[in-house]
Amino acid sequence: MTYSRDLSAYSNFSEDVVAAGSYYASFAPPYRRINVGWLSGEHGYTVGPGRVDFLARLLDIVRWQNVNQTRGFHVCELCPRGEARIGLLTVEHKGGPLFLGNGEIRVPATAGEVFAAPTLIAHYVSSHDYLPPTPFIDAVLRCPEGWMSGPDAPGVPSDAKRYDYRS
Repeated sequence: MTYSRDLSAYSNFSEDVVAAGSYYASFAPPYRRINVGWLSGEHGYTVGPGRVDFLARLLDIVRWQNVNQTRGFHVCELCPRGEARIGLLTVEHKGGPLFLGNGEIRVPATAGEVFAAPTLIAHYVSSHDYLPPTPFIDAVLRCPEGWMSGPDAPGVPSDAKRYDYRS
């Protein structure tokens, strides 16, 4: 996965795509995107004790969001070879599997700013003791339920281009 320093400007995609099945919205974000959790085995990262309420809320966000999902996936470069480096990582949450490594999440930060993180951030926090920056932790804990959870959800601009392949 591409490494990006925490709290640097996000530049992976010029547009965000938010999907719910075969219904999706595409838009040039009207907000500044800020990187968090784009880790690499070649760069150090902050470690520390995590908060249980933070990890649970982060997993909720990964469960309901589907931002910039790709057909391929990234493996964890922090896991020893042979472990979690072969296929798509999953984690159980609220009775079902969450797939990690093939998409991103968005978390509202301050006015005009949104945190952008890979779904693998949940694995980094739970398995590698990654401690994201405090502003991100605080934003996750106050993230509104369902934010950016589909093409018509809060967080998606009203002028986004919407596509429906359900019919």
